[in-house]
Amino acid sequence: MKKVIIYASDSCGYCHQAKKFLMDHHISFQEKKVDFDKQAQMEMMQMGAKGVPVIKVNDEIIFGFDLQRLEQLFGKQVISCPHCGNKMNIPKNRGTLKITCPHCSQMFQINSNT
Repeated sequence: MKKVIIYASDSCGYCHQAKKFLMDHHISFQEKKVDFDKQAQMEMMQMGAKGVPVIKVNDEIIFGFDLQRLEQLFGKQVISCPHCGNKMNIPKNRGTLKITCPHCSQMFQINSNT
C-alpha cells in the first residue's frame, strides 16, 4: 500500500481537486495544511516546493495537481492508439481489454496488467 501525504491549503482550488481525486479513488492519505502548520511548511520547503498542492507518494514527490501522473499511480494508465497516437486512459490490472479509440474509431486489444 502506498503512503500518500498531501500538503495543501484550504484556499487552494487545485488542492481540493487533488483531494477529491484521492477520495474518489478510495486512496487513504494524510493531509498537512501548510496554512496552519509551520512544520508542514518546513517539510514542503525542504522538498523544494514553492506552492501547493504537493503530493508525496512513498518517495515520489508530485508538485501541483498532475492528474495524468496521479492516474498512472492510482488505477489508470495512459496508452496511445496504435493507429493515430491519440492518448487515452484505461484501467490497470483488468486483463485484456478491447479498446475503441474515440478519435479515429480504430479497434485494438491491450493487456492492462503490464
